[in-house]
Amino acid sequence: MRDRELMLTPLYWNTLSQTSKISKDFFGVSQGTIYSYLKEGRDIQIHLQANWQKAGKLIADNYFKHQSFFSNLEVVLLQKAKSADIFLKRLRRVNFQALSPEALASLAADIQTAWLDYDEINVPAWFWVADEFSARLQKLLSVSPDEYLVLSTPDVNTYASRLEHDLLKKWLLVQASKLSLESAAQSLADNYGWLPFGYDGPEYWDSKYFLRQLKALGRNPKRREVITQEESDWRQRLRQKKNIIKRYRFTNQNLRYLEIINKLAIWTDERKKLEFQLHYHYTRVLLALEKKLDIPYFNLKYLFTEELSNLLKNKDKFIKISSRRLRSDFMLETKNGKIRILSALEKNKILREISQQNKEQVVRGAVASSGAVSFYEGRVKVLLSPADSDKVQMGDIIVATMTSPDYIVAMKRAGAFITDEGGVTCHAAIVAREMHKPCLIGAKIATKKFKDNDRVRMDLQHGTVTLI
Repeated sequence: MRDRELMLTPLYWNTLSQTSKISKDFFGVSQGTIYSYLKEGRDIQIHLQANWQKAGKLIADNYFKHQSFFSNLEVVLLQKAKSADIFLKRLRRVNFQALSPEALASLAADIQTAWLDYDEINVPAWFWVADEFSARLQKLLSVSPDEYLVLSTPDVNTYASRLEHDLLKKWLLVQASKLSLESAAQSLADNYGWLPFGYDGPEYWDSKYFLRQLKALGRNPKRREVITQEESDWRQRLRQKKNIIKRYRFTNQNLRYLEIINKLAIWTDERKKLEFQLHYHYTRVLLALEKKLDIPYFNLKYLFTEELSNLLKNKDKFIKISSRRLRSDFMLETKNGKIRILSALEKNKILREISQQNKEQVVRGAVASSGAVSFYEGRVKVLLSPADSDKVQMGDIIVATMTSPDYIVAMKRAGAFITDEGGVTCHAAIVAREMHKPCLIGAKIATKKFKDNDRVRMDLQHGTVTLI
């Protein structure tokens, strides 16, 4: 179950992707049926446990038993990433305001198609299988939990960490008169502007933002020292990883498995890079339609992409439909790539089942990073969206459904992280290891059990969280 502060579109594309025929044909399995409950700008996405476990086991079997399967997957994903990049370059040159409503609706459909084309292969490759594959691999390697965390952390930093390093590098080039301040800012915007956008934005970092960041960095020698130290820590982790590999003398096959678990974490981050940019351009389409058709942006966010072309023929009808979705709760069933809105009776039955699941008393999760401590105590700050990040103070414990690059500023201030979702390759897990901070993932009900300013104790030995 995934509980997030998100609007209907492009969120629902996830359910189309994970129940599609393309995913099933490629991986031999799909999620079959997914439910999404939307209310007051929030979404709860529900996967059926039997389908989830079946998919994880089948794909993990393919990774372990059929080397050619993963090799082919790498090739296909690289091709799809290149296609998405080409499409994004074309989108950057489009004058959205100059397009007719018909052309905008068509472009929205093209953006959705590009998104699905990549997501239908990317997400099953890591999201469905990472936990199952990781659990088997750790048992196979017979290493300690701390050693496995080092081994399963990719050699490549997340984009959020790379941004800090690139910011410093660009600043040094400017100081050496090898690059103009404006060119440095534009380069950073081109490569990292998408980081805070997520699904719905609205924040997108442009060259003016990075111009301010470069100037601020110049006035802050302490921040430059911190970035330099983070670079040193990263190199130390690479040396530590090499030493563990050398000490255990892993077989070539086991080294290949380690390469796979590292690759899964990288694909998580690559997905955000491509898809957050597509979400941004989809928003540009809706903002252009808002002006041309005099329909509020939020109404457009509550129309399926497939409905936009019909909107042009019957504006009043679809304004009423989207307004009804905005002011009331509803539940979607996506089955084999087809969506329907459930009846109130069907919806309420599923909500009762969810309510029973949330009655569990103990908050438990998997230790994604110990932060070199056995216990960590602090104040909880529940983040239901990146917009809540400002309330996080130094040393607080972030409790979130999941994290993504748009949480990174808050994560730097926080002392630890707890997420309802996620596995060893998720964003929170990787960032926690990069930052050497305690992190529990897959806690399921943490956002329901804790509230802001609760003082809690994280047990990093047993993976539990208790009020103190």
